[in-house]
Amino acid sequence: MKYKKYIIYAAIFVTLYYLMPLIPSKSLMVLSLTLIYPVANFALSLYFAKKYGFNLLFPVIAAVLFVPAVFIYMNESALIYVVIYFVINLIGLATGKVFKNKKSK
Repeated sequence: MKYKKYIIYAAIFVTLYYLMPLIPSKSLMVLSLTLIYPVANFALSLYFAKKYGFNLLFPVIAAVLFVPAVFIYMNESALIYVVIYFVINLIGLATGKVFKNKKSK
């Protein structure tokens, strides 16, 4: 199954996006949007790229999984974070690919 490698990462994104907001704290939600989610997205994409290389499906999965969370826990003003997390994942993938290339030399 060629999409098997994405399942664990999708599960981590689902855990982040859907379980973290259950903690009843407005300040934690703001902290999650501005710090925790971006760092987690970057770290996961970096690790993914070091292991599997650059793949555009990864940031698409991360972004698409965040969209329902916006409407469940936030409001449509948070949709900008879909784009932000997509870009952060691209940066993480590019960085991870550089490390993978250096490792293989």
